[in-house]
Amino acid sequence: MCGEDAVSTANIRNINVQQMIKDFGVCTDVPRCFDYPDFCFTNTTPNEMLKKIWNTDEAVGIIICCIDRFYITDGDLKTLKSGNQLNDQVIDAYICQLTKNLPVEDGIQHIQSHKLTKLFNKGTITFGVKEKKSLQSSKMIVGACNINSHWMFLVIYPALKEVKLYNSLGLGHSAGVETDILQKWRVACKILDLDGSWKISSQISAMQEDTVSRGAFCLSFAESVVLGEPVKKALSKRNVADFRLKIGHAIIEKSGGGLWCHKTCRICRADKQENLVRCLKCIPERYYHKKCLIKTRERLAKARERLITAQEMQSLKEGEVLLRKRIDLKVKVCHGCNGSIASGWSTARYLHRT
Repeated sequence: MCGEDAVSTANIRNINVQQMIKDFGVCTDVPRCFDYPDFCFTNTTPNEMLKKIWNTDEAVGIIICCIDRFYITDGDLKTLKSGNQLNDQVIDAYICQLTKNLPVEDGIQHIQSHKLTKLFNKGTITFGVKEKKSLQSSKMIVGACNINSHWMFLVIYPALKEVKLYNSLGLGHSAGVETDILQKWRVACKILDLDGSWKISSQISAMQEDTVSRGAFCLSFAESVVLGEPVKKALSKRNVADFRLKIGHAIIEKSGGGLWCHKTCRICRADKQENLVRCLKCIPERYYHKKCLIKTRERLAKARERLITAQEMQSLKEGEVLLRKRIDLKVKVCHGCNGSIASGWSTARYLHRT
């Protein structure tokens, strides 16, 4: 990372390590000759990035990609690893990228999963003015909902007044929720001015063989419906594992870069552009607020027991600190102590703790 606490080359060579400890206390370890696997991605393919994230012990919470209004973090992508349950961010992002670039004349609209889940669990839902108009004029509405910790996929045809339900637990399970889903959907119809005689039917589809693949099956149904393909009637464990990788690849490939990368802090998601610093290695460029980076790095360091001890600092020889030029010249102060930066050089090993 660029923009760490900086002092001139001449000054750093004259500062005794003991004095540094006295002045700044224990410091947080910052990568010197190696990368944080959670932070740095240089010329990394989507599949390599996924596997890199999956192989780390703990998610940091850094935004990897953004589809429309859905920010996807390394923690979200970890849910795609076999044995984990997909979360709502991944589910919404994948459905969104399926529908986002379709021709307008297809008339397919996506409702966020949290809205449908709230509707079918609590009987309430709200729509923005623009969203309401889009849904009213659509030919087909699609979305995932979570009922009793189980993901199901819904396809709604406003003109036909019909709801189709895809459930990886089979028709028997669907029969127990059909009536309730239809009753709750009528609540949304009143808001959307789509009242009428609605009907619901469960569709034959692949059934899951474990307890954690419900989200992957839900997205498989979504992909087939949105792309106009036959819904798969069976998915093996190998098929599911491959599809999980496909989901992550599609999300990263279609949203890992773009203009948002240059104006969004990868940690707090705010687009405030003051005090941003960027990674020297990551491609595409990754920007962070100074304060956000300090907190996240310190949390990661503690989790991995990477805090530098006083003894370790004392073992360093005078001036044994890696230096490199600071690229972001707008950074005027040290991230940790807010002390002014005297020159255009920065240390790549130490960061003062706040």
